[in-house]
Amino acid sequence: MVKKQRIYQILRKAGLINTRADAIKLLNEGKVLVNNNPIYNPEFQVNPKKEIILVNNKPFSSMPKKYFLLNKPLGYLTSKKRSLGKKHVLELIHCDKKLKNTLFPIGRLDYNTTGLLLITNDGDFAHKVLQPRNKIEKEYMVTMKGRLSDSDLKHLEMGIEIIVDNHPYKTLPAKVKIINSSTQSTSFSIIITEGKKRQVRLMVAALGHTILSLKRIRIGTLLLGEIPESNFRELTENEIKKIKQN
Repeated sequence: MVKKQRIYQILRKAGLINTRADAIKLLNEGKVLVNNNPIYNPEFQVNPKKEIILVNNKPFSSMPKKYFLLNKPLGYLTSKKRSLGKKHVLELIHCDKKLKNTLFPIGRLDYNTTGLLLITNDGDFAHKVLQPRNKIEKEYMVTMKGRLSDSDLKHLEMGIEIIVDNHPYKTLPAKVKIINSSTQSTSFSIIITEGKKRQVRLMVAALGHTILSLKRIRIGTLLLGEIPESNFRELTENEIKKIKQN
């Protein structure tokens, strides 16, 4: 016997929304119908195997769960909204059109940041990666102008105040390792367990420095490895399992 599920859970598991706020927006716009009746309550109980669900006037279908690791190049958007004249990372994923319509990036890498980006249609998996309490490490390679002083290094490692959504926020402790350093530039790796928007850039800016290049090379146990820019691969069952068990 299939138990009924909240419509919010069904939409998230299908990768159609990422958060409860996304679900509420979709529902409030009247874009979700169950047996031809608009649903506005995210707690509404549905049996997806027995009831007809339409989302954006299209029959709801439970696509197989997919998990891709992409090496994002410069100049690609990861936001939900497309921008005219700008390329989006989903253009780099070559798969069935219906499947692609269910995919979304897990978190973001900004327009000028490169490297490891996870793409899926599994909302629960995305939530697992993004949930701060899981403290999944994200490692970046940074090259910035000027020399990273001992004081700068200590601030990054101990936590530094940045502005997030117009509010002050102190970052959690980070792990930093200097690779190369000169008066002109410094290259270092930094490991954080948070995912605030543009966090690494804001941390370096708070020290008075400018980032020249920023690349994510690891999320948890997942390494970017030797995947060429603009290329992707599917995660293995073991890789998926390790993230889910985190």
